[in-house]
Amino acid sequence: MARPKNEGKRNAILAAAIRAFAEKGLAAPTSDISKAAGVAEGTLFTYFPTKTDLVNGVYRDIKAELAGAVFSSYPRKKSVRERLRHVWDRYVDWGAGHPEAHRVLKEIELWGGLTVESRTSDSASIAELGALARSFHEQHLVRKGLSDEYIGAVVNALEEMTISLMIADPVHAERHRTLGFEVLWSGIATRI
Repeated sequence: MARPKNEGKRNAILAAAIRAFAEKGLAAPTSDISKAAGVAEGTLFTYFPTKTDLVNGVYRDIKAELAGAVFSSYPRKKSVRERLRHVWDRYVDWGAGHPEAHRVLKEIELWGGLTVESRTSDSASIAELGALARSFHEQHLVRKGLSDEYIGAVVNALEEMTISLMIADPVHAERHRTLGFEVLWSGIATRI
């Protein structure tokens, strides 16, 4: 009979993988990850049968942590601006506070091996963001001619820039976060 899996070992493997992927990219050897986690390489493969499974596991773990950070105390009854500001603040704070996990998340999002299960693992967050986008459109707050894809690209670029500035200049992190949001809002909203 197989021994039950230990959550502590699983978490140690995921944490070691995030550090290794942040340092060496997704090509980081599993031997380095298992060594950093304090487990045998065979143990790593007990928890994650393939490296693809490991990368997907890291992705799901990071997304779950991020969703908890962004959507805890989410103000569903507030204005579109207040809800967007909440998501913005929580996301950039999380990114600045977890630079390795943020970097790895962005790298995995560009990787071609995400499973359907991983891509849909944060369906509650996706639904909340979808509802926010619908409210934005229903209240006619979107500047004319801006597609959702364009807005998404703008949000992503401003988030990345703001997180980088917050990390490089932590004394003024709050200012960077506020200015980033104001630039976003004034760029996509019809009224300020």
